[in-house]
Amino acid sequence: MNETHGLQIPDSLKKQLLEFRGRVHRIKLVEAIAIVVFAATITYLFVFAMDRLTDTPLAVRVMLAVLGIGSLAIVPYAVFRWIIRYRSPESVSRLLAKRMPSIGDQLLGVIELASSQSEQARSRALCEAAIKQVAQDAAKCDFGEATPANRYRTWLVFSGGLVALVTLVALVYPEASRNAFSRWATPWQPVPRYTFTQLDPIEQKYVVPHGEVATIAFRLADASKWQPDSATLRIGIQKSIVSKVVRGTYEFEIPAQISDQSVELIVGDFNGKTALKPTLRPELNEVLTDVKLPEYLGIETREKKDSRVGQITLVKGSRAVVSATANRSLESGLVNDQPQSPTEATLVSTEVEVLDKHELRFEWKDGLGLTGREPFSLQLDAVDDEAPTLMVDGLPRRAVVLDSETLTFEITSNDDFGVKRVGIMWRGIDPRLAENLAEGDRVLSAGDFTTDQLQAKGTFSAKSLGIEAQPIELFVWAEDYLPHRERVFSAPHVLFVLTPDQHAVWMAEQLSRWHRKALDVRDRERQLYEENKRLRDLDPDKLASPANRKAVERQASAERSNGRRLDRLGQLGDDLIKAASRNPEIGVGHLERWAEMLQVLQDLSENRMPSVAGLLEDAASSQPKLALDSRQPVESQPSTMKKPASPSAGRVRAAGGRKPNESKPGDQKLRSAPQLVDMESSANSPDEGEAKPGSPKKPSSPALRLPVTTVMGKATDGKNSPQPGGQQEQMTKAVEEQKDLLAEFDRLTDELNEVLANLEGSTLVKRLKAVSRSQDLIAGKLTGQMEATFGKAGFIGGDVKDVLNGLEESERKTSQKVSYIMDDMAAYFERRRFARFKTTLDEMREANTLSSLRDLASKLHQKQGTSVAEAEYWADSFDRWAENL
Repeated sequence: MNETHGLQIPDSLKKQLLEFRGRVHRIKLVEAIAIVVFAATITYLFVFAMDRLTDTPLAVRVMLAVLGIGSLAIVPYAVFRWIIRYRSPESVSRLLAKRMPSIGDQLLGVIELASSQSEQARSRALCEAAIKQVAQDAAKCDFGEATPANRYRTWLVFSGGLVALVTLVALVYPEASRNAFSRWATPWQPVPRYTFTQLDPIEQKYVVPHGEVATIAFRLADASKWQPDSATLRIGIQKSIVSKVVRGTYEFEIPAQISDQSVELIVGDFNGKTALKPTLRPELNEVLTDVKLPEYLGIETREKKDSRVGQITLVKGSRAVVSATANRSLESGLVNDQPQSPTEATLVSTEVEVLDKHELRFEWKDGLGLTGREPFSLQLDAVDDEAPTLMVDGLPRRAVVLDSETLTFEITSNDDFGVKRVGIMWRGIDPRLAENLAEGDRVLSAGDFTTDQLQAKGTFSAKSLGIEAQPIELFVWAEDYLPHRERVFSAPHVLFVLTPDQHAVWMAEQLSRWHRKALDVRDRERQLYEENKRLRDLDPDKLASPANRKAVERQASAERSNGRRLDRLGQLGDDLIKAASRNPEIGVGHLERWAEMLQVLQDLSENRMPSVAGLLEDAASSQPKLALDSRQPVESQPSTMKKPASPSAGRVRAAGGRKPNESKPGDQKLRSAPQLVDMESSANSPDEGEAKPGSPKKPSSPALRLPVTTVMGKATDGKNSPQPGGQQEQMTKAVEEQKDLLAEFDRLTDELNEVLANLEGSTLVKRLKAVSRSQDLIAGKLTGQMEATFGKAGFIGGDVKDVLNGLEESERKTSQKVSYIMDDMAAYFERRRFARFKTTLDEMREANTLSSLRDLASKLHQKQGTSVAEAEYWADSFDRWAENL
């Protein structure tokens, strides 16, 4: 203490006040520091503990940091409050007076006396005595009892315990302690929470398939101190999902989601948040196969084929590249389990050579981590290059043709990858019928690599192709571009190639056969005529009997049937005329007469024979004329008027029948329901399959019914009795008209006999002329070899010998032809009895023609000169015999 005008406070008292002040300063400063330590450690421990349970929110961490760091303000406050304010004796005395009022007030008085000059001026001694007295009284007091209230020991215990706890935690869990301190001291920094359970990084958002059950896996980090047995996943407000740990991984099966959801994952002290985003899977929009056809096809351009159906067929040897395009960009892909880097949204396979069945399996993943719902499999099927197909139009399958005749036909060939060319090939059938068996082929048209359909017009002419008269098989063929593939052939077309002479003989045979069929028709007509006369000559009552009426109906049906036979015979005759007209060796006059007779036959089959049949049908269906009873009303009399024909559509194949839509003159305007008519012709008699007569049916209203096919012929129901007079009259007309028809038929038959005889005779003439020309040809060829063979009998060789061998063979064939001619002449004479044929045939026999020709053939090598003379002789003889005929 400072002295005041010589008076001082005793040292004991000073010491006692100073000790009290120091005690107060120490206690309050220690208390403040203990509080600060307690606040800091308690807030730090709170963050540490809370981080073990959950991620302490930022606001909480900021608040705790403010509390912890803000508690430091207690220390300066305590310094100001207890140190700065209580430095002077007066302030210390006042603090002491709060707990010890008596001594405190005395100390304040003493300090005032020591500093008051006025009091000291009155009585210095008294002041000194008072000061001593107070010092003595103060010495008796313990100022420690006057220390202000405090809990520094409590704060020291708590803060010390917390410091010890923090130290222990830091020693045991250093990483967690450092992490909690950082999060507590700097809450504004994004320091992640340390957990004893550590997982591999969790994405902020997990994309799952839209509307599908999905699986999400979370894996424990290798550095995880704690590996709980289970984990919990909470999706929005949905039920929590618990998963057990399996080899360090928690897999959660997520129910189907259709909207975005927040997700909380709890694993031990780890608590993470993420989100689910349901997204539609990436789907393939387009699958294209880029095809390079085999090189032999010559097609350089590549073809793209849509392959979304999962299967594509390619010709064997093709090379294919398949590209699959998704509806969004892809991150990765696999083709047959081999990684392929996609280009944006397209995944492309490597080039594949298709030699057999091959499968490409595509798997893809987009940038969101979603894969396709299922892999896409594309089956590549390899098929062989198909052989070309052929269609021939206009070429008969079997026909007789002249060697000079030209057949024209059309060929259509199709191939899947281009027709190379088409043509014809021919070969002889029987080597016995030709000196040189025909064989060869010819290209008709050529295509290219792009011609998948080749159409060509073909012609065939035996003479222009160097084919001798003989039966041949003609094939149409096609080729495509497949190496080493054989040609594709059509079915064989058998053509009998004939010379004009041979064709004339064949035509004569065909016409003779046709003539015999015509005679059969005439004989049948004569039989019908005789039966009709028998029926006509019956008494009217007998003729009106049901049995005879049926017989008349059968006669009508047989007449129509015979007419149809004659009609078909006329068509066959037209075909023969056309075939004969192509042969210049057949006289045109004969063909014209034949054509005129065919027209007459056509008139007989189309008009006159159906007319006879119609009269017979009328005779069979004629009804008796009944006398009217005067007592019976006119309306009740049975009417013979035919029912008006209803309109109809269809086809009537009965000869001479009306068309379905025709109406006879006089038909009534009244019509019933229209009908669908299909009438077939019949060669049977009308009574075959006859039904029993039934009772009359009641009239019914018209109705449209299903189409009905009927067989030509009239059925009788026996409703009305016959009309004797009308039936007899119709039969008479039919017999008279049939009689005239037969007379015309007989006339035509005689003319046909004459024409046929002339044709057969002219054929024999032409055959003899042909033999004559062949002998002239042999003589000419022998003359041409005379110089090379003169005087060299037995030493002939080389080409000359081959020529002579050919002439010898030709002569032998000529003798055979002459044998056939003589046989045909004999048969012709037996049929026609023409004397000149008999005379000529006798001359040929007397001349010993056949043996002479054989002798000539055998001596061609030794006696060429004599052989020339004999060949010329026989040429003149055959020509003369032809002139005689």
